[in-house]
Amino acid sequence: MTHILKYSAIAFILSSSASVAATNCDIAQLAHVPDKASVIEHADNVCMQTWFHPDKASINSVFSEEQMVLIANALNTKIAAYQGDEVSATEIYYLSEYVRAAYYVNYYNSTVIAPYSHALNLRFTTAINRFLQSPYALTASQHNMNALGSLTSLVDSVRVLPENLPTLMTLLSTLNKDNAENSTYVEALNNIFRALNGSSSDKGVQDYLSHHLEVLDQLHQFIISNDWALKTHAAVVVSNAARELSRLLKIQDPAIKNKILTIQEDLLARYPLGGENDSIWVGIAEMVGYYAPDKQQQLGLSDAKLRLEQHILPMTFRCEGPATVRAQKMTQEQAIEVCAALNQKEQDFHSLITSASNPVNDDLNDHVEVIVFDSNYDYTVYSNFLFGNTTNNGGQYLEGNPSDLHNIARFVAYRNTSADGYSVWNLEHEYVHYLDGRYNQYGDFNYNLQHGFVVWWLEGFAEYMHYGNSYTDAIALGQERTYSLSEVLATTYSHDTNRIYRWGYLAVRFLFDNAPDQVEQLLQLSRQGHYTQWAALVQKLGLQYNEEFATWLTTLKAPTTPTTPSHSNKSVITLTAETPVELSGAKYSEQLFAITVPKHVTEFSVSLSGGDYGDAELYASFNQVAHYYNYQITDARSGNNERIRFATDEQGFVKPGVYYFSVAGRSAYEHVVLNTEMKTAESTQTAYQADDLSPITLQANTHTNITVN
Repeated sequence: MTHILKYSAIAFILSSSASVAATNCDIAQLAHVPDKASVIEHADNVCMQTWFHPDKASINSVFSEEQMVLIANALNTKIAAYQGDEVSATEIYYLSEYVRAAYYVNYYNSTVIAPYSHALNLRFTTAINRFLQSPYALTASQHNMNALGSLTSLVDSVRVLPENLPTLMTLLSTLNKDNAENSTYVEALNNIFRALNGSSSDKGVQDYLSHHLEVLDQLHQFIISNDWALKTHAAVVVSNAARELSRLLKIQDPAIKNKILTIQEDLLARYPLGGENDSIWVGIAEMVGYYAPDKQQQLGLSDAKLRLEQHILPMTFRCEGPATVRAQKMTQEQAIEVCAALNQKEQDFHSLITSASNPVNDDLNDHVEVIVFDSNYDYTVYSNFLFGNTTNNGGQYLEGNPSDLHNIARFVAYRNTSADGYSVWNLEHEYVHYLDGRYNQYGDFNYNLQHGFVVWWLEGFAEYMHYGNSYTDAIALGQERTYSLSEVLATTYSHDTNRIYRWGYLAVRFLFDNAPDQVEQLLQLSRQGHYTQWAALVQKLGLQYNEEFATWLTTLKAPTTPTTPSHSNKSVITLTAETPVELSGAKYSEQLFAITVPKHVTEFSVSLSGGDYGDAELYASFNQVAHYYNYQITDARSGNNERIRFATDEQGFVKPGVYYFSVAGRSAYEHVVLNTEMKTAESTQTAYQADDLSPITLQANTHTNITVN
């Protein structure tokens, strides 16, 4: 389970639930506002994004302890008066998000701002408990669920877990079959385990658990009472309960260790490897391997990884090139297709790059494994334990140490279950990473990154190899001229996906088109491992070509239709405004859509409605393909009725450009209607349906009202 500090990544798209934005709610303006709380509680998602990234000079003016005491008082007052209404829920949400931003900034700027006091932490734990103990805490509205999620996430920020644990255990017991498919509620529950993960080494938590062993029994009972949820969206909560319970083996208290080992013996007997409940087995096996390896034999986990790998990846197929495909479920014919795609991409690579097919020195990665899990769910459950990669993505290339004779380079991915035929997410993009590392980049991945100014190449080149000159999403983005070439070349992995992938693509394509000799010079440096010189030359090229790059962007042909993203082998369907589309999908399926919004649109929204059963969820992004794991906004809730409205600017117009949507199946669904509504300044009338032409019987002396479109 990855322990992260999360924040919203919404650029300018607002859901229908967003309150009217205060004009001075962004972080720069808040520095000059005396009563910050009254502005924050009426903020919007656009402002909220700025809270996590203040200018260092203004950090103390917006996030000082004195200011946070005032915010704590406002938050506690709002919660004390809360009665489940949407307006108050939204105000509580934004106040809580501001607090999360404050702790995030405080953590990463310890030389600028003093750590918050224990007394301040307790003020916020009081607010959290007060909300969770409110009779309105589980109000089913999306606004309340947002507040619930933010406040449970705040537990991990303030790190006074013992003060919140009793209330959190009570919240955990509220999981049932009615709310298990509510993604925001499930995320709020999962925050309990993020907090337990982050605080498991704290002495205060360890002392608390030593005197409250009943918490371990409560987690044990939660798992066995809710194993039905392993087939729902709430599966992550049940599996993380087993994982985080097992992580507590790090605590040296014998009573805690013995209690956990007894619970694990029971869980491993109930949920052996090879069933539908493998996520519990994997979570226990992973934590025992980390924190109690001396207990592996006692629990029957001495060869856990080997047994799991043999069980979950039974199929192996050696391609004619350097790749070997290992898959969970794949026929030989499908493996041949995958190998053909890889071989073609390798030919394209060597026709573009003048390496003479000679690998860089000390690179022994003459072989690469392509690991293909059968679904995103399988990838999430198994891949981290087996291969150590993060799984909140569409796949990863794991280069390892290329100079190690025993190293195994791997590309870990999963099947695109919603595509026609057999398709693997990120297949070509990640294979280019292998080729680039072997023939262009000396050393391992971390060595490449040491001197900076290389991320634009690593990801942009993989995109360029995938798309060539046909990456219309990137071309559309380039028309906005958001970044100079110097800025793109300074991109890091902390920047957003547009800058990393699409702007990286534009920089790579520009240099191949306009300065191929400079590309060759850069590659000569990287092949020798001269990354200090690489960084210096990259900075020089940025300054040298800034103006030419800006002009070149204007010459690129504007896109007419959206293209497939680098993260997918699946096509994006172009929508027509006011034209409903009926959809059906399996659990974990995903369907991708896009629509171009022209200038002078005054209202624009997208919605899901109807459906015979199931749960489809709607995700949206501007100028980048939306996925359930990478999106800018969602109105996800239980059921099939969701709507996202898009904000207008100061002139009253929706930002023109390409808007992307995805419809994902949290459970199987049928006959769900996806529709977009758009009004322009020239014609603000919504398109009408055809008139009902069936006869109407009129009665004498009786008025009959009719409507003709």
